[in-house]
Amino acid sequence: MSQFKQIRPKKIADQVFEQLRDLIFRGQIKPGDQLPPERELASQMGVSRPTVRNAVGRLVSLGLVEQRQGQGTFVANHHEGGVNNPLRPMIEGQAVSLTQLLEVRLGLECNSAVLAARRATKEDISLLEKSLALMSDQIHQGGLGSAEDVYFHMRIAYATKNPLQVQLMKHFYDYMAVGIRENLQILYQDVVNVDLVHQQHVRVMQAIKEHDTHAAFDYMRSHINFVIDYFEGLKEL
Repeated sequence: MSQFKQIRPKKIADQVFEQLRDLIFRGQIKPGDQLPPERELASQMGVSRPTVRNAVGRLVSLGLVEQRQGQGTFVANHHEGGVNNPLRPMIEGQAVSLTQLLEVRLGLECNSAVLAARRATKEDISLLEKSLALMSDQIHQGGLGSAEDVYFHMRIAYATKNPLQVQLMKHFYDYMAVGIRENLQILYQDVVNVDLVHQQHVRVMQAIKEHDTHAAFDYMRSHINFVIDYFEGLKEL
């Protein structure tokens, strides 16, 4: 029996699933948003309804969307770090600290920033600017802006145009979503940090917009190191 398997083209259902999943990860469809009806999705994407049904079923199984009887399919609130999130029990059990998570992000996201500065399109820049605007609005309304913060960092990853970098960030998504929320809950207890963090994000975005790879790297490193240093400073109090 041969140990080699035949190569088959990627299934259409896989492509539909990946497109919908990417739209969720990039924040182009957000928690609470309703997906178009099955018939409409199939028409817009040029595929059959069973293909859409298969793809949506996979999203449901991952907890990214939920189907409500008689209402439709909605994007789930995946930023809350629910029971399926691997990070929450690790943080609560103190197996992994927020600083350790930030150290991992330092490597991943400085690389993302450099590649994004090299390859970002006008659409990528527009999405980053929207994230910053929505983050600011949410904070001024008394929120943390943590969901939009996650989208900002994920959109940088997608701007790299490197499928492996994107895949790594997808796998890290749950960790980052809970980590950012936890970080901001502590950071924003000091109101001075609200404007500092916003300006750090603006500098990263501007460097990417200007395709300045060195500045993008430096500003992302400074941003994450600022948070690391803040938490390290708390330990000394």
